[in-house]
Amino acid sequence: MRLRKGSVLAGLLALTASAALAQPLDCLRVPLTDIESGAAIVGPEDLAFHSPSGTLYISAHDRAGKAGGGLYALPAARLEAGTAARVDAGAATFPHGIALDDAGAALAVIDHRDRRKRSRLLVFPVGENGRLAAPEIREDERLSRANDVAPDGQGGWLVTIDRGSESGLGRLLEVAVPLARAKIIRPGQAAPFADGLAFANGIVRLDDGRVVVAETRADRLTVLTPEGTTAAHVPLNGPPDNLAVLPDGRVAVAVLTGGLRLMLSRQDWLGFDPPGSRVVAMKPHGTGPERVLFDDPDGTILAAATSAVAAGDRLVIGSVADSALAVCPLPAAVSR
Repeated sequence: MRLRKGSVLAGLLALTASAALAQPLDCLRVPLTDIESGAAIVGPEDLAFHSPSGTLYISAHDRAGKAGGGLYALPAARLEAGTAARVDAGAATFPHGIALDDAGAALAVIDHRDRRKRSRLLVFPVGENGRLAAPEIREDERLSRANDVAPDGQGGWLVTIDRGSESGLGRLLEVAVPLARAKIIRPGQAAPFADGLAFANGIVRLDDGRVVVAETRADRLTVLTPEGTTAAHVPLNGPPDNLAVLPDGRVAVAVLTGGLRLMLSRQDWLGFDPPGSRVVAMKPHGTGPERVLFDDPDGTILAAATSAVAAGDRLVIGSVADSALAVCPLPAAVSR
């Protein structure tokens, strides 16, 4: 087959541009440690950045059960030091998804306890200095399958319920087949905000009131209206996990890699090492290609990325299976 020189040149230029964005050459691996005990903080899987105080909140727990978990805070001024302080005063025992409200005055944390038998939503008031007060506890039996949380713009919260089946077999089928039985709820309200989702994972609310949810088992983002109806689907090259809104309005997406290897490694089964990491930026209206923000297929900087947030002029990336963060310059293409 003969190729025109122009098409070859265009292809090479496209590859070069992609590689320039994808290579984590300017990114730092920042090992995380507890500032009091000096112990490694394992599984910093979700992140939220409080701009008024310059505080990065970290939801961490060890899926293999060898180390503890908790909600940590790390000031942006000493981000590269990686010494974080636990700030939940023991309230969160198995934290999962976290999110700040629109004003940064409250931090919601999904807390799983007793192997998800007593899951709840903790809502911590946040001071201007980033300190947390005692949380309000919100109960709902559906929270046992809760994954992530976002503000609803009305003083409440939207929570993704990643699998809707009641039985263990049904939940397994939702992942294996997959079946679109996941939903988004408001705790305490019976009617779901949205349903019929294929493993509802990360969730964010945009400035215009639309909601973006990661459908992990469908390899796409789904954009919902403020009323919860589907407005658009945004396909991805891989299954999405946690989401965050970037300064330019794009959505940062941690794309899971490794499939079965990821599951085995985070549970520390059979000696599998976790897979690499990939983070992309997508326009929520679905036009234009994904922009690669971080591509580390071998996990040289960070393994198993599951979240990424903008923290001032830096992009901070968390992981479900590592004991570190990746800290990168925030690309000019997604900053204002």
